[in-house]
Amino acid sequence: MRSGLSLIEIMLGIAIMVILTGAGVTISMRSTQRKSVEAASDKLASWLGEIKSNAQSGKSDPICGQGTLLGWRIEVGASDIRTEGHCYQAASPGYIMFGQQTYVYPSGVTNSPTLSFMFLPLGQGTDLAADTSIDVIGTGLTKTITVSKSGTITGP
Repeated sequence: MRSGLSLIEIMLGIAIMVILTGAGVTISMRSTQRKSVEAASDKLASWLGEIKSNAQSGKSDPICGQGTLLGWRIEVGASDIRTEGHCYQAASPGYIMFGQQTYVYPSGVTNSPTLSFMFLPLGQGTDLAADTSIDVIGTGLTKTITVSKSGTITGP
């Protein structure tokens, strides 16, 4: 009667553990990347809704004084989004930007296409020439948000 394990049996057991560990790490990494894409697309959709609301309500900044609200701009970069309000004063300083915010995506998350557009004040829609889709992309996952010329936001 023999006692213990042979070298082959031990090596086979270690090989199975290595394979299972590798599969677990891969699944965990994909889950993290999926969550990053979902968080970035949720942030983009949230900011689009916020600046649309700001424009529709005519929200301005005291720095604009009696100036005219031109709208709220969003710049969709390759790996970030930026928002800001725009107004105009006939007297100096002229065009004024206010309320700037920037959100940088987690590593490995990108937008396509990169673009810049404005939600116009008081329900006038956007300055887009046509309805536009923005893809938030990560490894193995794409979330699409569409903004219409009239300012309707759909997705993700």
